[in-house]
Amino acid sequence: SISLSNDTLKAVFKEIIISLENFGARNILLLVGHNGNAQAMKDVARELVTSHGYRNVWYYQQSVNKDLCKQYLEAPIPCNCVHAGEMETSMMLAVRPDLVDLSKSEKDFPTLPPEAKYRPVSWDEYITVGSYGDPSLATAEKGEAFLNAIIDEVVHLINDIM
Repeated sequence: SISLSNDTLKAVFKEIIISLENFGARNILLLVGHNGNAQAMKDVARELVTSHGYRNVWYYQQSVNKDLCKQYLEAPIPCNCVHAGEMETSMMLAVRPDLVDLSKSEKDFPTLPPEAKYRPVSWDEYITVGSYGDPSLATAEKGEAFLNAIIDEVVHLINDIM
């Protein structure tokens, strides 16, 4: 993995957005594919409203759709997170099954420490295997359902702002 600090990520997004604005972009939609980047994208959108008056910068952060989870998931979602669990593994099975080796999957139902509400908590304080939940329950059919729901949300957002 290659990681960028939040400050660097924000600077990159800000410069790309300003460049797009200079070319006359009508609307800019930032699709958040990793929850760890969500706050940086929100911060950039807020800063650009304040500093440049850009009101056409939108962001979409896919969140856990509890109704969809109730409908399709067999295991509970620990810590309200889906990292490499049944949902994310299902989505990977739907789009790139060649990258999934379920024989290596491990169940983990971690409990977020109570102090996480008040301070940043490192993953190694409560995660043992890197996944949340039971990835062995994943199927491509569940993945397609989740992906279609996400696509529908994004399409509705785009249609609403265009």
